[in-house]
Amino acid sequence: MNLIIKKYAIAALVTLAAAPVLTSCDEYINVLPKGEKYPTTFADYAPLLNNEYTAHQTSLENPLYLMNDRMLSSYYLSTDNINRANFLWDESADRVALNSGSESFFYQSYAGINTYNLLIERIPGSTNATQAEKDELVGQARVLRAYSFFMLANFYAEPYDKATAAQKGGIPLIYSADTDAPYKQESLATVYDFVVSELTDVLNSGVLPEKSKAIIHPNKAAAQAMLARVYLNMGEFDKALAMADEALKYNSALFDWNAFYVANQEQIDAAGIYPQNPSPLGHNFVENIYFRSADNSPNYTTLDKQMPVDRAQKFEAGDTHLKSRWKYKLSGGSEYYEGIVKGYFNKAGITTPELYLIKAECLARAGKVSDAMDLVNTVRKVRVLPEVYADLTATDAKDAIAKIIEVKDNALVQTLVPFIDARRLNTEGTMLVRTFTKTVNGVTYTLRPDSHLWTMVFPMGAVNNHGNGTLTQNSK
Repeated sequence: MNLIIKKYAIAALVTLAAAPVLTSCDEYINVLPKGEKYPTTFADYAPLLNNEYTAHQTSLENPLYLMNDRMLSSYYLSTDNINRANFLWDESADRVALNSGSESFFYQSYAGINTYNLLIERIPGSTNATQAEKDELVGQARVLRAYSFFMLANFYAEPYDKATAAQKGGIPLIYSADTDAPYKQESLATVYDFVVSELTDVLNSGVLPEKSKAIIHPNKAAAQAMLARVYLNMGEFDKALAMADEALKYNSALFDWNAFYVANQEQIDAAGIYPQNPSPLGHNFVENIYFRSADNSPNYTTLDKQMPVDRAQKFEAGDTHLKSRWKYKLSGGSEYYEGIVKGYFNKAGITTPELYLIKAECLARAGKVSDAMDLVNTVRKVRVLPEVYADLTATDAKDAIAKIIEVKDNALVQTLVPFIDARRLNTEGTMLVRTFTKTVNGVTYTLRPDSHLWTMVFPMGAVNNHGNGTLTQNSK
């Protein structure tokens, strides 16, 4: 079998390379090239978890187009491609054929999982480290692997429903860094059971620190926040509430978008000017619980992605989060909202507003509607101009959840969360079922709550070259 050992420059001892170590039942090749060194120490392996490009990156392109959180250019609208199929909610499109090329999300996710598996396998036997250091790093790798499996399931499997999850197709669960290791595409229930079991076991083991060395390394709060998201998706609202509460004990900070807007208002409001103000949403963002990059940009700065006009119009009046990050633009006959902050963005990780709003939804479902709306308003007060702001109230749980999701969609726009929420609420069919409609170039388009478009298709490259296992499409 083939093992890929990734080697990174560590204290000038290891050359940045990726060299296979070929092994079989009958022979071992143990001759090292001159000047090379196989990783053996803790310090050889630990930097793998620092590499954002391979270990902390999740492209969100397809669901952002489906949610219309991201603008699709006129060029792509005029050609037959998977982005157009998602953006225009075209159920007649052959997405399997259109997705025949490389899809970043799938390959990025499993590249990260390979890194986590390598650490889980090799760190216990590494040298020059304490047992506590080893346990912490292995625990963090297990948390990130579980998080990646959850994200993959919310792309490529149907929405979770406890009654049918055991019969629904899931995703490959790969537990080995061996490139020829056998794997199985497990049921959706098995995937969720593994994710919950892993996160719970790591938390209970006590190996995670209260404060990590870096925001890309999960601590206790990150694992708790991940469980809160998972439990919410499973309809386990009491457990989601408990985990959100625990994570907020470590960080409950909210960024003051009103203050940011006022400080940059002259540039933001100036006609014809599209500033590139420094993004506050990077690694040091006060709302960060766990940082993960999206949009193929973990190692270089970018602008926010353009947003369709009708999507921007869904923000409430006076929303300084919108005003600070996007600005209306008419260019070449196309109108959209242009990104006006540049830097790094935590779009695939977890931030505190999500936890506030998970907690709010769980309280609303428990009949504590007033308490739920207090949390919603706590989030809104730093995002809506004081002269416009007024508290939101709700008549009952259903009304509260509709308002919670509206605030959440806007607070977490261009992240995966609005997509995940729409899927689970449509499947639940009780509190909030939404049919999305829009008009593009005079044509009205509709995205039904039961549309197969809510489940993405595996890349054909992965289906046709599935390695030591099988991969079956869950959608079309």
